[in-house]
Amino acid sequence: MAQAKRPTRTFEGRKPQALGRAGHGMNLSGPNIRQARLARDPQWSQEELSAAVAQRFGLELSATTISKIERAERSLYDFELRALCAVLGLDANDILNMPTT
Repeated sequence: MAQAKRPTRTFEGRKPQALGRAGHGMNLSGPNIRQARLARDPQWSQEELSAAVAQRFGLELSATTISKIERAERSLYDFELRALCAVLGLDANDILNMPTT
């Protein structure tokens, strides 16, 4: 029996995008964003976080997108990280576990 062919995820006119290796996520900050969202009092759902980002920054991040970011299944643009950190009251260096100098 022949193995099913895996999609290449390439699109005409675009370079192939990294899909991440098994066990390795596509961003470093997702799990920390989830932890910060759940640490709020009261906790925010992904829908509430999505609405807060849209209201404050006009940035459309659906609850599904936030879920993928938190599970590190989707990469994260710098402006998205900035908006999420601002709404959650966080420092991007803390989310990325980067030392400040």
